[in-house]
Amino acid sequence: MKVKEALNALNEAFPFELAEEWDNVGLLLGDPEWEVTGAVVALDASEEALDCALASGANLLITHHPGLFRARKRFAEVDAEAKLLCRMIRESVAMIAAHTNYDNAPGGMNDQLAKTLGLENVCMLENGLRMGEYSGKDLCEHVKNTLNTPVRAYGVPKASRVAVCGGAGGEFWKVALAAGADAFVTGEIRYHEALDAARAGLYVLEAGHAATEEIGLDAIAQVIGENIAIFR
Repeated sequence: MKVKEALNALNEAFPFELAEEWDNVGLLLGDPEWEVTGAVVALDASEEALDCALASGANLLITHHPGLFRARKRFAEVDAEAKLLCRMIRESVAMIAAHTNYDNAPGGMNDQLAKTLGLENVCMLENGLRMGEYSGKDLCEHVKNTLNTPVRAYGVPKASRVAVCGGAGGEFWKVALAAGADAFVTGEIRYHEALDAARAGLYVLEAGHAATEEIGLDAIAQVIGENIAIFR
């Protein structure tokens, strides 16, 4: 497999055209013609993820969160991102990012979160949210135990129609409420937004950015196929 073939496989599964306008997805570093010796899937591009790739003989890093959000005029190694990118260039490691295209796509991040939490009859809402029916008990404890993460709860406990948005999805609580959800699980929400949501009658569970997204890394790896490692 060449880098461009891995890129095409990801685009077929989670079309890059579904990414938000502000996002930075696709091939961010490296030659599309390189032969892939192995790949590492990680939530973020980091020195540790790169170490994992090099240790396993991989020359492709696939991340959920992209780098290079802001235009760079210099690659002087005076900040963490520049140091990492320059090291990747020296080591001939390519990088592909699948971010909001993966969040929004059918079978993507938010579908994986809904599946992990055991929601049924899941439907798609605006901004990539998913909503489904929950028939279990104590949603807060369920989220805590399933994702193995501390959970901060706001509002009166109730959970028959649960909306989910992995990562920093707190700003979309009104989308969940308008769709008829009585509970909303997300990774991050601002304190006053959470209070407003609770006052409006929504039960909000803040379960951590990484915890609500690490569960989606396996699905990315499955698209590429063999010789894939996942860094958590």
